Amino acid sequence: MKKTILALAAMMIISATAMAQNEDRRGRNGMDRTEIVKRRTEATVKKYDLNAEQAQKLLELNTKYQGQMWRGMGNRAGRNTNAGKERAVRRDTSMRTRTAPATGNNVRIRPDMKEMRENMRKYDEELKTIMTSEQYAKYQKDIEARRQAGRK
Repeated sequence: MKKTILALAAMMIISATAMAQNEDRRGRNGMDRTEIVKRRTEATVKKYDLNAEQAQKLLELNTKYQGQMWRGMGNRAGRNTNAGKERAVRRDTSMRTRTAPATGNNVRIRPDMKEMRENMRKYDEELKTIMTSEQYAKYQKDIEARRQAGRK
């Protein structure tokens, strides 16, 4: 009886270890990054009523900017084995790497945030060429609503 229980426990540990190793390629919900991009694109197409040509261009745009915006979000699930170490180093040196803006207020921006904001600006410019003015206005309204909700 004891041997059977020990054997089952050993098999559970081995299978849990094998499943954890797949975590670097897939997110928490088991989707690959390309699958996430496709689903996000499909949701945007449906929400803003884009046609087939716009949908194809949006998929290309989302694929192009995949992983360049919201860089810190991708490491939450532990997909990158060095993510914890990188965050710890970034946290330790964050005050030294930050620069105060010329306005004199206490708001500080990390250098990697500047890069992400620049990528977001470029993404928005390209998105503006894909969407019609009505679709883009609705998109901007939704973005502003999300920003306001995030501030609360």
